[in-house]
Amino acid sequence: MRIWEKVIEGLKRYHFLTYRQLINLGVGTTNSNLSPILRGLIKDGYVHEWRRPTYESFFHLSHKGAKRFGGCGRKKYKKRPLEIDHRLRTVDVEILLSEHNLKFCSKYYDPGKKTNIPLIGKSFEPDLIGIIKTSKQEELYLVEVEQGVDLKKITQKIELHVLALKVGAIPNHLEFKRGYRVLLVVEHKNILERVLKKVQEDTKSNFRENFLISNDLQNWYNLVGKERKLYYT
Repeated sequence: MRIWEKVIEGLKRYHFLTYRQLINLGVGTTNSNLSPILRGLIKDGYVHEWRRPTYESFFHLSHKGAKRFGGCGRKKYKKRPLEIDHRLRTVDVEILLSEHNLKFCSKYYDPGKKTNIPLIGKSFEPDLIGIIKTSKQEELYLVEVEQGVDLKKITQKIELHVLALKVGAIPNHLEFKRGYRVLLVVEHKNILERVLKKVQEDTKSNFRENFLISNDLQNWYNLVGKERKLYYT
């Protein structure tokens, strides 16, 4: 597959990608390697770029590109910077899970999404639901990406997931009969440390192994701060 085809396939799958993410996916090796290919796709009207002076620029399929190649096309993106970065960070998690044989994925902004989960007369929506297949079994993850510093908001989200665990909301919604984990991705190490300190002060630590928290997508900790792997083989 040629590089431009890999770019198109990546944008069809992930919707939004930066240079960094395209390189992580193995589409290209450097920005300068990818730049002329992306310039050509933009010139032909198949791809839009949003340049941001203080944030990562990113690419997505245009309506013309989606009509030609499939996938989800958009006009030039006009969401707020924080919302864009939230979506790009969600893509980072999907790319991570893709490295571990991702069999199912639904994000909160996908067409036909499956992320809206009924919960005792209301509903809640994680940012991403993914299932990977390991050498032993399938593993289900619910992903929450938190880029702010609002500790109360983050702990309330944990409480919501604890309630879902207690009432079995996820098995009922997804027909997944095994246990699962919530991946909580925060932006900074100090936020991770504050969340762990807060959680350990109350009973939510009873669900310590149902949650994994990280700020770098490499080092993961349960709710009492013990280092854990995404899964064990």
